[in-house]
Amino acid sequence: MSNCKRHTSKDYTTMVAVLMKLDEITEAEALLKEWESSKNAFNFHVPNVLLTGWAIVAIGYAEKGNVAKAYELTKNALRVYAPNSVWIPRPSMIEMILKYLGDEGELKDVETFVDLLKVAVPMNSDMTEALSRARARQEKKVEETNV
Repeated sequence: MSNCKRHTSKDYTTMVAVLMKLDEITEAEALLKEWESSKNAFNFHVPNVLLTGWAIVAIGYAEKGNVAKAYELTKNALRVYAPNSVWIPRPSMIEMILKYLGDEGELKDVETFVDLLKVAVPMNSDMTEALSRARARQEKKVEETNV
């Protein structure tokens, strides 16, 4: 990438995909961050490229068992998601993240993620269940501190 003066968004997407296939997740994430700071970030195709890039890297982290990192990246993707976007979050990825958040996340984090997610997909039982489990854990914490 450093041999060329200007890279297109497609160049970055291709490189991220290649790095993921080579199991170079950290490098793919670094490249994605580099792209975000480049002049290409103002290209009108950016939302789809950025969403695709975050999704590719998030899937890599999830496959390695790092659901917390996959959650962060997916949350970043959802923050820039536009309803007319080509990208739609992978149901299996979202299910894994919601289970993780329901079991381990803070209630405010679960609520934020569900609010972001509702823009991309309809509210479903996985979202409701994650919220319920997080609320139950928070209520239990409150009860334990009041004893």
